[in-house]
Amino acid sequence: MEIVRVVSDTFWSTRVWLPPNITWEDIRPGVRSDVTHADYRHLIYPIPLAAVIIVLRWVIER
Repeated sequence: MEIVRVVSDTFWSTRVWLPPNITWEDIRPGVRSDVTHADYRHLIYPIPLAAVIIVLRWVIER
């Protein structure tokens, strides 16, 4: 499981995804009231919807 942690830490590295001097805590939803960031938790909705669309397409095209 050590390799999974290393890969995850490398993938989610702030050096890859964020500008200098910014951390994940800085962009967490609700940290600043004057800035509205996208809520990463909303990404849970498109995944099941995509699965439904793929299954529906598979059924229709049969």
